Amino acid sequence: MRIVFVRLYERGLIYRGRYIVNWCPRCHTAISDLETVHQTLRGTLYTIRYPAADDSGRDIVVATTRPETLLATPASPCTPTTSATPAARGRSCACP
Repeated sequence: MRIVFVRLYERGLIYRGRYIVNWCPRCHTAISDLETVHQTLRGTLYTIRYPAADDSGRDIVVATTRPETLLATPASPCTPTTSATPAARGRSCACP
């Protein structure tokens, strides 16, 4: 799979950009930007505190716009450039 991805990237057929990929849940396919109507909506940013599984008191706080995914989140990604990453990387937490 990686070889195919690299070949497509080198040919300029795929690229990395800062945008949302539009997905059709009915067809299970990506939708062209030409087929969508873009709207900017003001949302809410929620913070969720996950208690440390080792009872160290060093809880992990995660910000999200989708709090309904709380119970289905098996892992949380860490951004390597943030100051909180070293303390959170590799740690386990409990579902609040």
